[in-house]
Amino acid sequence: FGIDKVDNISRQYKAKEGKLLFPFATTDKIELHNKWGFNLWYNLDLPIDADIKKAMAAYLKTGLFEVVEPLYKIETTGITNLQSFLPNDIKFTEQWNLKNIGQAGGTIGKDLGMVDAWDIEKGKPEVIVAMIDRGIQYDHPDLAQNMWSGRGYNFVTNTNIITPEDHGTCTAGIVGAVNNNSIGISGIAGGDGSINSGIRLMSCQTFAGSTNGGFAEALIWAADHGACIASNSWAFSNAGVYRISVLDAIDYFCNNGGGNVLQGGLAIFAAGNNGEERLTYPGCYERVIGVAATNNKDTRSSYSNYGDWVDICAPGGDANGTAADIPATSTTGYVFFSGTSACTPHVAGVAALVASKLYGKASASDVRNILLTTTDDIYPLNTNFIGKLGTGRINAYKALQKAQTLLAANMVASPSSFTGITDCSSINLNWLPNNTNNEVIIAYNASNNIGIPVNGNIYAIGNNLSGGGTIIYKGSSNSFNYSIINNAAFQYFKIWSVNANNQYSFGRQLEILTGPSYPINDFTNYTEGIESLSFPTQSLRIGNPDNSFTWERTFLTKHNGLFSAVIKNFDYPVINQQDFMYLPQLQVTNADSIKLSFWMAYQAAINADSLAIIVSTDCGKSYKTVWQKGGNELATVPGNQNKAYIPAEADWKKQEIVFGIPISTKKAIVAFKAINGHGQNLYLDDISITTKTLPQKLRENGVLVSPNPFSNQITVQHYLPPTSLRAISIFNMLGQKIFSKKYAGNADSYMVFSMNHLPKGVYEIRLDYDNQSITKKMVKQ
Repeated sequence: FGIDKVDNISRQYKAKEGKLLFPFATTDKIELHNKWGFNLWYNLDLPIDADIKKAMAAYLKTGLFEVVEPLYKIETTGITNLQSFLPNDIKFTEQWNLKNIGQAGGTIGKDLGMVDAWDIEKGKPEVIVAMIDRGIQYDHPDLAQNMWSGRGYNFVTNTNIITPEDHGTCTAGIVGAVNNNSIGISGIAGGDGSINSGIRLMSCQTFAGSTNGGFAEALIWAADHGACIASNSWAFSNAGVYRISVLDAIDYFCNNGGGNVLQGGLAIFAAGNNGEERLTYPGCYERVIGVAATNNKDTRSSYSNYGDWVDICAPGGDANGTAADIPATSTTGYVFFSGTSACTPHVAGVAALVASKLYGKASASDVRNILLTTTDDIYPLNTNFIGKLGTGRINAYKALQKAQTLLAANMVASPSSFTGITDCSSINLNWLPNNTNNEVIIAYNASNNIGIPVNGNIYAIGNNLSGGGTIIYKGSSNSFNYSIINNAAFQYFKIWSVNANNQYSFGRQLEILTGPSYPINDFTNYTEGIESLSFPTQSLRIGNPDNSFTWERTFLTKHNGLFSAVIKNFDYPVINQQDFMYLPQLQVTNADSIKLSFWMAYQAAINADSLAIIVSTDCGKSYKTVWQKGGNELATVPGNQNKAYIPAEADWKKQEIVFGIPISTKKAIVAFKAINGHGQNLYLDDISITTKTLPQKLRENGVLVSPNPFSNQITVQHYLPPTSLRAISIFNMLGQKIFSKKYAGNADSYMVFSMNHLPKGVYEIRLDYDNQSITKKMVKQ
């Protein structure tokens, strides 16, 4: 890096030179990559015996990195007990996955229906399928003809030299082995044997021997180089684990992939081979198609993960290395292959056929809808897994039938463009009509599944589409303002042209990131315990304006659970630098205030650090400070010490803050703002937020003193911004000031004062704000 304190750590841990995580932007993509922030990610390679946690902590301590995350273990999802066979002629009859006639004890007809499907489409060379996997044997006699002209890239070695390995060669053959060439197996989208048929296989190598890497880079590179389908037979090893860089790269592929074939890219991921109901990333990410495995009887393969996030099933075999598994190409010829690694390329292959059929006309959303709405129902054979194996087992023939029907029926041109801009509680949708100025209809869904309108049907606002989505607009305007009604992370839209005969075009898709957001009320809270396996997360985001020290997760101390959040002011030399930890967007209804509680630990230091609570009610466009304390007033324990503070269990103290919001507020974002004084480390944990409906008198008068009459103490609640409070004074009836306290933007909205020393009688309390004063009478009994 050329930065002494970073390079010293690198030498200490024997790290190799830092390299850009995403170095592959072509000239025309540099601006787009920078917009997504890909130019800010770096990879560091450490020796196998390095203490990763200590190294991460050391790099974070420099303050130069916003995120330092380990490369969580990723594994391919193929079963490794492969057994070779040597066919001497076409072995299509052994491919029960494509045509099941009862091979290896299977059930007749439990297959993809490929014979009939190929009568409709065999695959076009314009369709590029990125195989993000081990390297493909690009000169394999059953694959060479269908390799992409650029072959691919090795993201492990950062070269264009592909190292062929079995796993990648197996998955590639399932998608695109050359058909009708008198050797080996048949690929799902392998063409008819002629040079100008069959899809093209792009080898994006992310595994090489015992090493792996480059998963996010591969997705971005594939999108930039024209891939419309990404087949991913791999998953994070541990449940619930993901890397933000990988999810961002998936979003990029979905938005910018497709080449000249589709609008957008379709990413397909394996469910994993743990045989469990578990969240397996990236397969469970809502923007991808997650694939579970079935055998030759259409029952769930015993090794396959499952869950309500699974989108679809496909043949994966029984993992016994026999003919009940999937015949596939390999570096030694041909093998039996199994696992969710095997089922994933089945879906990628069928997606490639559908994309071939709809070449240049449809969106990735159309292909997704076709795949998921044309499956065979397998739940009668899997009664213990109802709702956890997606919509069923993929059927290529049915999918292509639907694609063919749509192609024949959709004679109307699509709208020329479709864009959207979010504005807190609404999204402004804009479009340009087609050349004949046809009217449009727009459908919305909170999930990534929107159906396709049927020609001849008349759709009205509020009607549902088969396959998902509700009609929200119909007409001839060029814009529509949609009010957001849920807390989904993404809002999904699709637009079609419609003519006077109720014939519909292909749709244009649009995904808008608006969340996630969480509903709260007086009885329902949002909690954040800093316990996610990843940090930051998609919900808990960090703001680090100087790309230096910022909020991080630590296992050295906590109030509860395993982790807490810390800003290491002790090591942070840049005075007054601000760093932010943003909680997710909150949905509020008819609320006039928000109650925030959190546990904090901070030791007083000579140099005072500060913590502020800021809130936005316009979706992050602007923030106001509702609470701020610093130095001794912030401290939970006294003392000045010359080493970094790590709190003991007793040091943690709970803070509760109530602040007013406009009654019209629909969404709010609360954030912690750390203001560095180069003092001591500040820790947060167990954050909770609810609304708090304030008494009517407080809303009407701005201040509520209770109880009134009082005896020993009073509680002062004030509705105006507490940061604008400058002083509280109490006067007796002679006008004499008997109590006064000044504030400098650090007042609470809920304060308790002892009144034991006052004699009985009538008093006035006055609150002085920046622009006004409020006076109330009170009586001591």
